[in-house]
Amino acid sequence: MQFTFRTFVKHKLTTWPFWLLVIILMIFFQACEKEDPPENPFDNVTSTQDTVRFDLVDPDPNTIAGIFINIFHPTCGNVGCHDGTFEPDFRTLESSYNTLVYQLPIKNDGNYTYRVHPGDPNTSILMSRLHGTISPPMPIQLEPDSDWALNREDYIENIRTWIAAGARDVMGNTPADVVHPRTHLAGAFARQGGELLKRKNHHGPLIAANDFEPVELFLAFRNDAQSSDQLDHNRFRFSPDFNGFEEVSEFNMELRQQAEWERGMYGEVIPYYHRIEIPYETLAADSSQQLFFRAYVKDIYNPITEIPTNEGVYAIKEYMSILLLD
Repeated sequence: MQFTFRTFVKHKLTTWPFWLLVIILMIFFQACEKEDPPENPFDNVTSTQDTVRFDLVDPDPNTIAGIFINIFHPTCGNVGCHDGTFEPDFRTLESSYNTLVYQLPIKNDGNYTYRVHPGDPNTSILMSRLHGTISPPMPIQLEPDSDWALNREDYIENIRTWIAAGARDVMGNTPADVVHPRTHLAGAFARQGGELLKRKNHHGPLIAANDFEPVELFLAFRNDAQSSDQLDHNRFRFSPDFNGFEEVSEFNMELRQQAEWERGMYGEVIPYYHRIEIPYETLAADSSQQLFFRAYVKDIYNPITEIPTNEGVYAIKEYMSILLLD
């Protein structure tokens, strides 16, 4: 019998090892095909703002903002120390506050309640670590450009004063005696006539035009316990005086179901659910040409939070204002 190519193929087609090989090859090549990646929800989010980096310039040294800029960040946030390797976390102002206030210390001799006990420096273990009464004393190591050695006594007194005054956050709120931090402002932007408003000096007041057009103001909030579109109360006030909000009217903020996406205070693109429309008459009624605003919101763990309070740092108050220019 002559063995031709045709008889070879016919022979192979009738044997089970051949089909087993075909099935294995089909599975192999199918497994090598790349699956389409899942849809990225941020692909269609486009910010119309440039990156905003909110900077606190020369804050009060007795506030958490001044303590973070002067002490925690340059002296304590060393690599391998409080850089996120372990708590307290001094990488950012927010992480510094949230990992200190009403947080239980890991090393404790039984005489201290919290790392920072608002209103009571003597039961705050942070003070004992700085004084060296609990080992190891802080800071353990210093960066070459640290000015801790020169200003040690002043810096310790700044921290003591801040704790004794209630350990207020950057918005000026005293913390509730719970493990959940209060709601914080995450960003504010505005439009007038459909155009995005710029800020004076990048992070100062929003600049509106004196052209009879209302201003759409959007606010974003951050809370670890719930999404900002689930906050309650949702009110706001306007005042030409940066600390004069007691006698002014309170209005409702519109809570939108669909968020506006824009840059926040620290540069990231975030959702904005709260909207306020400010009539031109309200803007023009201020002879000083600058209108300050405050928000009042309530989360599930804390009472109504005022953002900012009179005790908040002035840079935040400037950020939450509108400047009307001709």
